[in-house]
Amino acid sequence: MAFPDEDRARIGTFVQQTPMPCVAIFDVGTRSVRLLVAPITVPSWWDHQTFKSDSEQTHLGLDIDPSDNLLALDAPSLRATIEFIRDRVEFLRAEGVREISVIGTAWLRWLANQTEVIALIESETGQRIEIIEQEREAELTIAALPEVLRCTGNNYGLNPGDLALLFDQGGGSLEVSWMEWGQADERRPVIRSERFPRLGTVELTRQFFHRSSNGWPVNPVGNSSKVHAQVMRMQKQAHEQLAIDWRERAAILRPTRKRVAFAVGTAITNTFDQRTPHVIHGQLASRAHIQSHLDAVQQEYGALKNPVLTVHKRLHGLKGRGVASITKEPKAIQIDLAKLYGLPVYLELLTALGLDELRILGYPLRFGYYLWKYLADDAQSPIRPDTSGPYVFVSYAHTDSEAVFSQLSVLHSMGVRVWWDEGIGWGARADDEIAVALEKSAAVLWCSSPGWTKSRYAVEEVTHAWRIRKRILQLELAPAKLPPGLRMLLRSRQALSVQDLREDKFRRAIASKIPRRCFRQ
Repeated sequence: MAFPDEDRARIGTFVQQTPMPCVAIFDVGTRSVRLLVAPITVPSWWDHQTFKSDSEQTHLGLDIDPSDNLLALDAPSLRATIEFIRDRVEFLRAEGVREISVIGTAWLRWLANQTEVIALIESETGQRIEIIEQEREAELTIAALPEVLRCTGNNYGLNPGDLALLFDQGGGSLEVSWMEWGQADERRPVIRSERFPRLGTVELTRQFFHRSSNGWPVNPVGNSSKVHAQVMRMQKQAHEQLAIDWRERAAILRPTRKRVAFAVGTAITNTFDQRTPHVIHGQLASRAHIQSHLDAVQQEYGALKNPVLTVHKRLHGLKGRGVASITKEPKAIQIDLAKLYGLPVYLELLTALGLDELRILGYPLRFGYYLWKYLADDAQSPIRPDTSGPYVFVSYAHTDSEAVFSQLSVLHSMGVRVWWDEGIGWGARADDEIAVALEKSAAVLWCSSPGWTKSRYAVEEVTHAWRIRKRILQLELAPAKLPPGLRMLLRSRQALSVQDLREDKFRRAIASKIPRRCFRQ
């Protein structure tokens, strides 16, 4: 499909009027290909003018043969995807966009002929494709949630200890992710996720057209099933997976904690008229709102005598009784279908988790990738973690960042390799990365303070370091009363106090305690 002139003008004006270089990210999904154009420096405040987007439904997943997971190199969806990327890449380069990234998700992970398909796309667009692994796909979005809510000015009442949930129904699967909302002085939150492949829109599309109301395989042109019966069958399938078989949901159902659910996906976002990121972000979708939209679509298509086969014929340009009565364009029909088999999944999610509502997350995967790639971490620190050789692991509270970074600068100038949690990437499992970094370290620098004793993660770090017999060096930023258990474990430690040491004395004292192999040669 050609790149419309109005979209060229809209995106070109944005690039030219943005007072800094721009970057572009293509998100090639199972159902659609999407483009994000954004400033290379992440703005601290987001509104309707901060970004520009473009998209096209291509339905790549439906052209993948489920029997062998092959995608024909001349498949219409693949050609449409290549043309969308190629035309816009040429335009963006001409406009002076600094960097262009292309990411692929579930459909690329499925492919048996992945190498051939990627080679074709890259040769025709001139862009390398980065495949986002399954776990990272969900985590990139939910890990960005704290920054997204900060930049949009509303955290919807989330407090430390509350649970933030993300429901992401994509073409390849339904992903449910959750994390405990952390305190400012703690590490990036620990993320958990669960994947339901049978509840992705591609599989549900096949279920809708290629299965009868009793679940038997059937040719779509002979499928006389009613819409309501199909919806009920797929809602039952969702109920079985989410309310009966999903054991992990017990961790989310603790009644003592507040839970705020966010959702992304074609079905849920299309229950709102305006779908630009800034406008739709934070919109409230109650159970009644979702059910009313599902009922409306069922009523519209249920009036057809043989709705499933009639819709199939309309989508594929076939003739038949009742086809002429469907006046909508295929693109609008596809959106209606996404509601028919997507909204029941969201309803069952709310039921399974004891929730009455969810909020739309207007900034999904491509925005999470943008934050991961372009957001500057801890800008106040002029140095970066160094694991090029033996290093010192630094345990500290984020409330002490300024004091800690001043000491890290001294260590850096002395040639000491250090690691702290800036070395954690967006979308990473923070607890795993911290544990690995701690266990690989040659020593641990424990920056104790009143704030440190209140940080659960920091206390666990030093406790674990003692258990695995790491060399622990205590740097006292300010006097603090340690937890009784830790005080007993570390009672023989002698601390260096920042308040009592001048910089030259600190250098000599710390140099005598850090293993020599941690110094750069």
